[in-house]
Amino acid sequence: MKKKAAIVSIFLPVRSPQIHDKNSSASGQLESYYTEKILNDNGYEVDFIGYKSTRKKLDDNYLHVFDCDDVNVYDRILIQGSSPVFFGGGPNPNFFPMLEFLTPYEGKFYFMASDPLIPFINPAKPLLDLKRLKRWDNKIDEWKIRPYRKNSPEYYKDIYDKWESHIEKCVHVFPGKDIQKFYPNSKVNEVMYADWFNYIWKHEIEIKDTTSKKQWDVMYYGRKRKKFREDQVRKYMPEGMNNLLVSYKTNKVKTDFVKTLPNSELRKTLNKSKVSLILGDKEHLDNVVTYRFYEILASDALAAISIEYDPKRELIQNPILKKLLYVRNKYDVEKLVNKYDKSLIDLQKEELKRHFKDKKIIL
Repeated sequence: MKKKAAIVSIFLPVRSPQIHDKNSSASGQLESYYTEKILNDNGYEVDFIGYKSTRKKLDDNYLHVFDCDDVNVYDRILIQGSSPVFFGGGPNPNFFPMLEFLTPYEGKFYFMASDPLIPFINPAKPLLDLKRLKRWDNKIDEWKIRPYRKNSPEYYKDIYDKWESHIEKCVHVFPGKDIQKFYPNSKVNEVMYADWFNYIWKHEIEIKDTTSKKQWDVMYYGRKRKKFREDQVRKYMPEGMNNLLVSYKTNKVKTDFVKTLPNSELRKTLNKSKVSLILGDKEHLDNVVTYRFYEILASDALAAISIEYDPKRELIQNPILKKLLYVRNKYDVEKLVNKYDKSLIDLQKEELKRHFKDKKIIL
């Protein structure tokens, strides 16, 4: 009999593994799709469990949380991170049913530690706010959110205490070197170091010998994040060149801009660039090899790797690329644009093959 695993999220519904759904986060879809694949490789039958909207078609193994009774039928439960943002003052319909479903679990939860801005916090913490509970008592019938218990602060305090125990036992699945740098203010007692970012791109990318006509000199793509990332973009994006920002918009860097693109379109746009920037949050630097590293090395753009990202220059081993790809300022990036050559792209793709060699993820 196969082992059973579930992939869930608490504050928001778990992201669909349908990686071609244009209405969902591209990175979120990839994470869901390949987390399921890793579990399948390890002998698990996988369910996704969350609140299901009738407006969205989902895979057969995406179960409505209201249809799930016993959380302890699962040998392993992986939690995707989500934040307690209450739009309009109220919870997402996923929140209460998922909290009720997961709380009685007798095993360890496994938290997928993929974003330094989303640590694993006690999900019942918002329910300790008595003022919030009073507001929700008055609004919950209007919102039609269930299961919610009115006038029950002691009940939710008990839920909170049970989750404190879950957090003590929780295993953080982490793709980097130092999880304390990633989550400096979090309680982390057990860590499983597993480079599942590498796994995603090893299976997602087909490394091809291609040549693309260039439209852009330098491209950077990513979400708007903290001030440090903004400072990095300003530091490394050259001026007076034909550059592009995708998804990331700032008035402090003068470039062309396009909104978030589906994965397939993003890669086509990346291939039309001579150079693409590899930057990170402070928590990523010399710690986590991000999606961008693998995706850019597979492309027809040269990777401009900020020296902060890999200060010991360990990720690139080829001596020619080691001298060229690491950049300290926007002027180094401009020099890299001027050195663009197909032979360097070929060497870069060989580096990527080295990174993908003989790596297996155990969950």
